[in-house]
Amino acid sequence: MGYYTNFTLQVCPAITDEEKFDEQFEEQTGYQFDGQFHGDCESYLSSVKWYDRDKDMKALSKLYPDHVFQLDGTGEEDGDVWRHYYKNGKMQDAEAEIV
Repeated sequence: MGYYTNFTLQVCPAITDEEKFDEQFEEQTGYQFDGQFHGDCESYLSSVKWYDRDKDMKALSKLYPDHVFQLDGTGEEDGDVWRHYYKNGKMQDAEAEIV
């Protein structure tokens, strides 16, 4: 078994070589996300068991040091909502407030 989470990944500014990014993402994480464009940022959606997400995203963000990665997650349990930011190998989390 495991715990499924729905993920949304936004990258700002948008990555120009989406195919290369998709390959690097899959190589780093083992997952394939579906790319969609939303304004200046790219979004990727999925529902997976991704336990090493922070380690993977820190490594991926080092490949794109001028980009900010925003990873949002919604877990299976009520109230499991979070947002993490990654830039150049560093991470910051933002606590969600449900109103």
